[in-house]
Amino acid sequence: MKQISTTFSKYLSLTMLSGIAGLAGIVIVLVASLANEHREADKHVQLEMDNISRLLEEHTLATVQKVDLMLREVQAQVRPGDMRMARKADSKRARELHALLESRLETAPEVSVFLLTNAKGEHIHSSLATLPQINISDRAHFQRARDDPAAGLVISAPVISRTTGKWTLALVRRLNFEDGRFAGVVIAVLDMEHFQNLFNTLNLDNHGSVALYDRELHLAARYPPSDKDMG
Repeated sequence: MKQISTTFSKYLSLTMLSGIAGLAGIVIVLVASLANEHREADKHVQLEMDNISRLLEEHTLATVQKVDLMLREVQAQVRPGDMRMARKADSKRARELHALLESRLETAPEVSVFLLTNAKGEHIHSSLATLPQINISDRAHFQRARDDPAAGLVISAPVISRTTGKWTLALVRRLNFEDGRFAGVVIAVLDMEHFQNLFNTLNLDNHGSVALYDRELHLAARYPPSDKDMG
């Protein structure tokens, strides 16, 4: 059986130069395995595995970079007063923020929802038509952004989203009040079904599998699917 495992550690410096600072919440590990003990062309199999791994690495990095750019754009347009707004506020500014988040969602099929979450962990603005009444103050990625002003981009471990009910990665950037105090976060909920659907398009034989793990080896996405092993 042939197996190759590669990590994103060698890409961290490139990621930093590309504007993704503090990529610490998760280190994405890609495992691509092609197994067929009866194949004679071992070099061909190894080359095929290498190509698949490289493709998945590049795609995952590009996805994180694209979504983080959108988070930065939202971060730059949110005002401190926006984060003091009451939930479900029906004002011109509230509608503008909804339109801002919704417009980002239209260009990011990998993302299920964009959210603005206040310092209490309450979602106060969303790309969804109906604002989820959810508190995430107990989530590690929220606490990391809250407690570390220099955290930069925070990426969660694989979690079941309380908004979508699906396995996701949360990409998070901190928002501040005028005096630098924590005002909340802007969040992109990255749907793991996107990666599973991508894996499904790969031409693997009957013994092939592709999986996405975090650095603690928690399973984030896999093809063929294995729901019992997720997380």
